[in-house]
Amino acid sequence: RLVKPMKAISILRSDLDSLPCDAELLKILNNVCDTCNFIVSGHDCWFGVSAENDAARERFASTGLLIAGDALYSLMKSGAVHFLSGVLSAVPKELKAYQLWDYVPKWETAGGWEEAIRFQTPYTQMEIVFYDGYLLRIAAREDGQLDEFLARFPKAEVLEPIIETEVC
Repeated sequence: RLVKPMKAISILRSDLDSLPCDAELLKILNNVCDTCNFIVSGHDCWFGVSAENDAARERFASTGLLIAGDALYSLMKSGAVHFLSGVLSAVPKELKAYQLWDYVPKWETAGGWEEAIRFQTPYTQMEIVFYDGYLLRIAAREDGQLDEFLARFPKAEVLEPIIETEVC
């Protein structure tokens, strides 16, 4: 099966200083929070001190969390959750959880993006990867999904097109 190359970018989080908060990434990336739900995996988060943050801490206690895009945006926007590391894998809202159960979330840092990678599920439209609080990498399945981000953040490095070697 021929697999279309994914466009991918990388940027230091310090180069995102004009971004009011990480939640705005979800808006800049074609409003992905409005059209997708997210599988959150391999994450390490910072939580502030409040009842909302306590609820977020409990919700994000396990990996492989499926969360509505608008709920994730709201938690990130309010400061209830801040990702230091992890993978946010955007999947279409119309998918049911049972359609995703067969795909075990996997995030391995060894080799990073130097090796062939694949999205976590065949349904994944985009993946946002936070690396230890200092680096952000984003891969998108469709052309144009990263255009607004690239226009707004010229320091972003466009990576070599990534060709999935295997579809999940």
